[in-house]
Order: sequence, then C-alpha cells, then structure tokens
Amino acid sequence: MSKNIYISGISDFFTKTIETSFYVRNITEKQTSESKKRYLEVLLQDSTGTIFGTIWEEYMEAEYESYMGKVVQINGMVIQNQDASYQLIITHMALLDEYLYSDYVNGISEKDTKSYLELLHKYIGAVKSQNYRNLLHHIFTSIPDFETLPATLKGHHNFNGGLLVYSVSVTCLAKYMAYSLEKYNLNPSYSLPYNSDLVIAGGLLHAIGTVNMLKPFPEMKRIPESIPLNLHELTMQYLCRMLSQNDGFNLTEEEESLLMHTIGCVYESTDRKPMIREAIILKNAIQLQGDVSRLEYFLFSNQDKCGSVFDPALNNYIYIQKEHTDNG
Repeated sequence: MSKNIYISGISDFFTKTIETSFYVRNITEKQTSESKKRYLEVLLQDSTGTIFGTIWEEYMEAEYESYMGKVVQINGMVIQNQDASYQLIITHMALLDEYLYSDYVNGISEKDTKSYLELLHKYIGAVKSQNYRNLLHHIFTSIPDFETLPATLKGHHNFNGGLLVYSVSVTCLAKYMAYSLEKYNLNPSYSLPYNSDLVIAGGLLHAIGTVNMLKPFPEMKRIPESIPLNLHELTMQYLCRMLSQNDGFNLTEEEESLLMHTIGCVYESTDRKPMIREAIILKNAIQLQGDVSRLEYFLFSNQDKCGSVFDPALNNYIYIQKEHTDNG
C-alpha cells in the first residue's frame, strides 16, 4: 500500500479525519493529571519527520502497546495543541503488512550519505599530523554503520545519518571560522598560526560518544548501558578506549591533552575554560550551529505564514520572508 499523507504536509489536513500509515517510534500509557483518564501517547514517524498521537481509553486495544517498532495504518483527526504544534487524535490502529520501507526512514538519501562521507574523509585527509590523521581514520573506519546514526532522538539532527551530517557541518563551520580569523583578523604586532588539525579533529570527535549512546531507525532508542553517562562522559570514555589501543596513532602527551581539552571545552563548566583559541572556535561553532538549527525548526513550522509571526512554543517572534518570483 502506497503512503498518501506525510508529516511534512500534515497542516493541510488540520481538523480533518485522515487514514494513512506511520512507523510507531514509541508508545506509552499515561493518564490525565486531573480526571486520571487513561490514554496512549504515540510517537509516529515517516520519512519527513515525527508527530505525536493520542489514543483515549475508549479506543485503546490491548495489542496496541505491542505495535512499537512496526508500521501501522491509522485513522484519526489532525488537531493543534496550545503551542500550535500538530497532533493526531487516533481512533484506530492496525498493523500494515505491505509497505515501502523508505517511506518511513527519516534520514538522508543514499546520494547525500555518499557526499557527506566524502566530506568526512576529505577533512580527515586534510589533517597534517599523522598521529591525529591515523586516529581519525581508525575511529571512522571501525564504527559499524556510522552513517546511519542519529545525533539525537528528539533534538537536532534526529534522523538516520544525523550524526554524520552534524559532525561534518560543525567541523566545516569551525574550520572556516579559524581560516577567517587567521587570514583577516590582522594584528600588525604579531602573527600566531592556528592549529587546523586540532580544529578538525575536535570537530569530528566532540560527539563521538553518540555511537555508544543511540541506535538508528527502526529502533531509534537509547542504548540502556549508556544511561548512567552523559554525552561528554561517553565521548571521553570512547576516546580513552581508542587511544589505549595505540594502533598506529602514537599521540604525544601534548597532542592527547590538547585534543581532550578542545573537546572538553565544548561542555564548558566553571572549572574548565578554554586555554587555546581552537577550543573557543569549536565551542562557538557548535553554539552557532545549534542556535541556527533551532531557529530553522520554527521557521519551517511556520512556513505557511509570512512577516513577523509569534510562535508560542518559542515564546518569541520570528520573521518569515516572502518568496519572490523573478518574472523578468
């Protein structure tokens, strides 16, 4: 059965009853705080994104909780929450036997995957230090299916291939920030070259702990063993394990310390402040990338509007530019 309605176009069906199919990412039984009325909260996914659905107790079936990780046909109505996000009120779900897998994989295409992998290895090849270059090559050739991993489950880059896109994007941004500062931030009294190797290595590795933290579609869940640790701790744990293997990347104590410091400053605390410019650059590149990604989400969510728009979820105004058509 071909899929006819996608999450990216769900706003077109506001207040309408729909029948279409989704992949069930998660399903949890809950109850309202006041009346204690039971309901199922369902996180649904297709190739264009995710959406929450609610099944009230009068429509709940015993087998529904076993549908997690499967593709289902749903009947329901499209509504808007108080924060203006769209949601489904589901009256029926049924397992779907025949479907096209690609309709439900929220991830980058094979073409984009190839392009980003080429960029990843281009950056690795640009590292002048043989020790750093060998370390990066060893790590990124030893991770099974790295190109399928999400960067987060519900935050930024929460799709298959998200970690690849995020790592390359941050590294590219940090590298050009360092290049711009070195080339154009002229000081006639002195000239201090930047360590581009450290910028690239830090950019590519600062979130590498994700490989031991998340599973891609169709599971899209956190690895249970990772739960006691946060991303920073998992990243440091992973790097220490790789460095202990000492497989052709004999980092000096200084190289190892600077790499750890640069990555550690991404997760800055009161007792960890940047001691080198490369750490400042990487931290700000990640901050900039995150801020832009968050704003893009709200711009996309309000793309059917124009001008100054107040978004309740953001609790602020955003500006939607009109599309101009060149009639000349």
